[in-house]
Amino acid sequence: MTARTTNYTFDYKATSDSAPESIRATFEYCQDFTGDGLDDVKVSFSVLNDLKADLVGVAFSVNKDAVSGLSISQITANGAAGPYAALIDANRISDNPGMTDPGFSTTGGTSEEPYDIGIKFGSLGANDGVVQNASFVISGTTALDAEALFDSSDWWLRLQSTGTGGGSAKIQDDPNHPIDLLPCVDEPPPPEHALAQSPGFWKNHLDLFQQETHLDPNTRYETVFGVDVKGSTKVPYYSSDPTLSEALSAQGGGEAALLRSSTAALANSMSDDLNYYMNADQLHEAATLVGTNFDTVWNTLDKIDVNDDLHISTDEVIGAVRDVYLSTPVSYGGIQTFNQFAWTDVGLVSSAFDTMNNMTHLDATLFAA
Repeated sequence: MTARTTNYTFDYKATSDSAPESIRATFEYCQDFTGDGLDDVKVSFSVLNDLKADLVGVAFSVNKDAVSGLSISQITANGAAGPYAALIDANRISDNPGMTDPGFSTTGGTSEEPYDIGIKFGSLGANDGVVQNASFVISGTTALDAEALFDSSDWWLRLQSTGTGGGSAKIQDDPNHPIDLLPCVDEPPPPEHALAQSPGFWKNHLDLFQQETHLDPNTRYETVFGVDVKGSTKVPYYSSDPTLSEALSAQGGGEAALLRSSTAALANSMSDDLNYYMNADQLHEAATLVGTNFDTVWNTLDKIDVNDDLHISTDEVIGAVRDVYLSTPVSYGGIQTFNQFAWTDVGLVSSAFDTMNNMTHLDATLFAA
């Protein structure tokens, strides 16, 4: 599953009482913090400007009072866990009489009490130390949608000053700048490691060629690719009607190079043990190895990869070869249409396949039977 991570940070500033504390709040979500496979929400607070400010607690609301199934865990103060109290009671968290008292004042300024959840990090007075940062994790019985739960929700922080001047702060979110969480962002998966084999490998392992392709190496190239090979008598294993085995052994450039490289590409694309993936880093290395130009190779492969998934499929291998040979647009594989190449591009296509074929190889002993 694709990992997702999203952070949202904003600052609270004191809205009542005498101490002008500023608090930074960070929401982390679209992640599993508890190990149950479900997305949680982690909330952290840090005092920015006053080393004597002591964070006592936080109270907040959940949109639509949707607290059913919610729980609070991993409560820390100054990075340490402790016997901290968390209360969940929809629309009843308040220090007013008859309500569920979180143990600190929720009254003053423009408080939106009662709240749905209250968490106490310390006691009034400095005997238990000065809490400058705190965090906790909100979990549910299903994956949490942080935006739905907390966009424009009401939050309230209670601080006290441990300085000689006394004073306290009751801080709420800014109603002029409501919480606006960002959508979850899918992190792109790491580049897939490519595996391919060269024409020489397949030529010397015809048993594996047949195992992976389910094609007899004596099958005619023209039968598989649906083209009319022009042919040559100048070099061995290169006639006007070669077998797949002979195509792998074709010597020279031009059409011979296309026969050789495309037959290897066919096997690479059909093998369950290979993936024939366009890994840019590995293609750079392969281009250096075989003496091709990476940019040219990549642009050619981009045309061959008609469905833009960075994998060269069997249909795309055959379609590109047919496109080189045939003067009219080629439809292949039901939904793929090739109209990218002409016979003058035979060298481009064979070089692209040749570079792909020289990416990371798999040892013959590792092919599954």
